[in-house]
Amino acid sequence: MPKRALIAVASLALLGTACISSTKPEVDYGVGARFVPFVVDATDDVGQGDAVGLSADGLPYVAYFGFPAELAEDEIAIPRAFGSPAVPGVMLATSSSEGMWERGAVDMIEPDLKTSGVSIPFGPVETPDLDLTTANSNGTAVVVADDGTVHVAWTMGGGVYHASTKLGGSSTVDQLFDLGTTVDQAGAIGRPGITLDGDGNPWVAFGVETGTGQEVHVTHPDGDEWDDQVAATLGTCNGCASPQPTGIGVAGGAPVVVFADPAANGVGSATLVGSAWEPAPVASKVAGLGLSFTVAGDVGYATYYTGAGAVELATWKDGEWSTSKVADAADPDPLAAGNLAPGTAVTVDGAGTVYVSWVDGGIHLASGTSTFAAVDIGHTVTTGVGPSLSSSDAGVALSWYETEQQNQMIGFLGDLQEVLVAQPSPSLTIAQTTGGSTDCGADGKLALDLEAKGTVFLQTCLVAPAGEPFTITFDNQDAGVPHNVAVYTDSAATESLFVGETFPGVATQDYDVDALDAGSYFFRCDVHPTVMTGTLAAVKGAK
Repeated sequence: MPKRALIAVASLALLGTACISSTKPEVDYGVGARFVPFVVDATDDVGQGDAVGLSADGLPYVAYFGFPAELAEDEIAIPRAFGSPAVPGVMLATSSSEGMWERGAVDMIEPDLKTSGVSIPFGPVETPDLDLTTANSNGTAVVVADDGTVHVAWTMGGGVYHASTKLGGSSTVDQLFDLGTTVDQAGAIGRPGITLDGDGNPWVAFGVETGTGQEVHVTHPDGDEWDDQVAATLGTCNGCASPQPTGIGVAGGAPVVVFADPAANGVGSATLVGSAWEPAPVASKVAGLGLSFTVAGDVGYATYYTGAGAVELATWKDGEWSTSKVADAADPDPLAAGNLAPGTAVTVDGAGTVYVSWVDGGIHLASGTSTFAAVDIGHTVTTGVGPSLSSSDAGVALSWYETEQQNQMIGFLGDLQEVLVAQPSPSLTIAQTTGGSTDCGADGKLALDLEAKGTVFLQTCLVAPAGEPFTITFDNQDAGVPHNVAVYTDSAATESLFVGETFPGVATQDYDVDALDAGSYFFRCDVHPTVMTGTLAAVKGAK
């Protein structure tokens, strides 16, 4: 089946949302903490190299790469909506407190068709010959400043790049590092890490493969330029892994960078003291593959694959490192590089609970402090790679790339009572139907089976017998995406005749509807009222 655009749902004020009207239904996910997944973006191949950051008020910003969809022989590409960012591009998506998703970009290929008066969120730079492919890119990193400025770093071609932007503003893109040659495969430059110092300035760290080993670079703004420093020089070895993801944070007012050291078979760190980087060992006799790093207060947390069948957490406190095992996990290929290479992620919530995610036949999540227990995140993550974690007072956000459908995903872990289901993003495309079709029901044949897939109704005409109760069988094929069916007198949707229960897919429900007089009615999904609509005809003698 062709890919269809999936409009992400969820109010990302997330927890304890405000009151809502009957046309913006609450979804009862039950009492207590649970994990609820949603689709952020689905048109084309979107989500490789993803990273998630939460703003101070808990709103998500997800950075990821967008590429043209990889289609099977019998599949047809879904056109990008008018006003969407072009692919390939470095995408950026966020949700407002009202649950409205904005999907934009910071850098994208110059589109063939120029539009006038259409603003793409985040005001992306348009690059005529953007050197971004699935093979030569190596992940993104994102962080959100208190004033709402979003900083994104990424690796593509032979360089490392940084963009800053705001929702409603324009992106500025700088090249931070140039390898001096264009590469067509990931590996020469590792996935970057990013953090902000106390003044809100971005610091970007990354590993570089050289002829004599590997270097760990850290760059930050210095006036109108970027200051590129080598924080550590690593040795060389036969069969060494390519540069792994590099983590960076600020602890005790000083930048701390954490990296895998394949030549030493360990993980190392370096702290900026004055104008010099002081090295320190983190863990020995570990591979350090798929590394991730975060700082909470003055405590640092690094996760990685040990290379001995486990995922490990290293904790830095009071100048000392200690390690603990998170979970057993299959060792990744040490030579794997790029967006799809297995990786780990780590974040810490306000209560000091550590959350660790990793890839081992799908996405896994565990939480704890010195010991860890698995978190149930359901079946939607079984084809996922590229986990990224962020947390706020509202809860924990996990993003990942879903390989089977080539979708960017996000899930939230928290007490999700009375979650406000998001309205669709603004779109300049015309809805498939506005209801009131004069042809619907003309043949008098009953049609009461309805299917949702790709955030559209595959049937836009339902036919019921007039004057008799009837049953609509609704098949929601959108995994983790809530839909419902509601019937109204007309497309104004001011008077409801029936409102079906909202439920996430993949699942099927029968809706029992009271008898309607003969005539034409409007139906829609209340969760996605502008893109999921149709006509219900009540016809005398329909069979």
